[in-house]
Amino acid sequence: AKVAERDRWGLFEHLGLLRCVCGVVLDMQDLATNPHLHDRGLPVSLTEADATFDVPGAPYKLSRTPWAKRLMPPRLGEHTQQVVADWLGEGAQ
Repeated sequence: AKVAERDRWGLFEHLGLLRCVCGVVLDMQDLATNPHLHDRGLPVSLTEADATFDVPGAPYKLSRTPWAKRLMPPRLGEHTQQVVADWLGEGAQ
């Protein structure tokens, strides 16, 4: 019952003072506006021909092999014909 009386950030800070390893579950709004995540470079801006949008980047940082965006995500329906052809055993059309 005591846990339910606290907001999640207050509980997170309190448990941290007790040296309890814990974290706060973030929703999409929290992810988009959290200053700590922005400072660490988590949101990555992607530019398509007609729009720029932010997507989550890597949740980790490695010194020798830093994360980099390699490919754009597929557009809605971009590979549908190929996937359906593969499922039907027809190969590339």
